[in-house]
Amino acid sequence: MSSNSPQHPTQPEWLRFRGKAQIDATSTVLFPRDHPRVAIEMRSSDVQFESARLVYVRRGARALGIRIPKGLSLGTPRQASQHCADGRSRCLGGVEYCCTDEAVGTCNGVWDASS
Repeated sequence: MSSNSPQHPTQPEWLRFRGKAQIDATSTVLFPRDHPRVAIEMRSSDVQFESARLVYVRRGARALGIRIPKGLSLGTPRQASQHCADGRSRCLGGVEYCCTDEAVGTCNGVWDASS
């Protein structure tokens, strides 16, 4: 993994992602530490690195796709999201994604209420 340091990773624009990243030619794929079989594909411009272990996602960025293996349970939804228009979201790697796959904030735990 190469290092591409955000100018201000602690600013509200950047959300700390807990997991690993794999960079390819056109995108960056994120693998949450709590569910490494889940793959979140993001535009590379929406992912930054402070070091090999510190990965950040741009707030408001929309995932190109979130792949959850069939039959994998992500837990029970614990709350409706105030950040998403319809109140449904998923929490993966400490980042909350609306059902539109937009990264909207940080979260704790794992849930999927997007379907």
